[in-house]
Amino acid sequence: MMMATPKPASAVGAESHDRMYGLDVCRTMAILSVVFGHMLQHSTPHPYLASVGFMAIFGVDLFFCLSGFLIGRILMQVSERWPQEQERGVMQFWYRRWMRTLPLYFFFLFVELQIYWGGASSLSAQQAYLVFAQNLAWPMPSFYGLTWSLTVEEWFYFLFPLLILLSIGFGKTPRASVLTAIVIFLVIPPVLRFFLV
Repeated sequence: MMMATPKPASAVGAESHDRMYGLDVCRTMAILSVVFGHMLQHSTPHPYLASVGFMAIFGVDLFFCLSGFLIGRILMQVSERWPQEQERGVMQFWYRRWMRTLPLYFFFLFVELQIYWGGASSLSAQQAYLVFAQNLAWPMPSFYGLTWSLTVEEWFYFLFPLLILLSIGFGKTPRASVLTAIVIFLVIPPVLRFFLV
């Protein structure tokens, strides 16, 4: 009979720190609320259930918070090397992020050009969606209605690291550069919204 050898205490400690189970619970809550909320929006539920359809918005907000936290941690770690790597470090960050979302998005974009229920479309008519500008292209076709959050995410992936790199270029430490980018992202969008909308 073979006895299982216990793991060293250091290995057990490392595993417990790698996984944040609270984030898994938050992710589960976000997924369920988005699915439940959209299910209610696309059906004729009981009035009581219809009154909790706002849960989809809560789920999207929670996803943004989770994404900001997780991507922020990644950026804090990788930007420590950016004073030496500069453009190469930013390009690696973009590559990793975009390979998770862009291939599938562009696949559905080109499928939609041919089989959209409103009739086949042309690439020139859809160019706003190639650069994730659909939030500026109102009214957008219903096919793209749910991509607004992906647009916000992709522009965040693009602009936030650029602000960090720019701040590093002005002599700030990577940590101070991340904090500067956070402040800019918290201040500039509300100001633009106030003056442009």
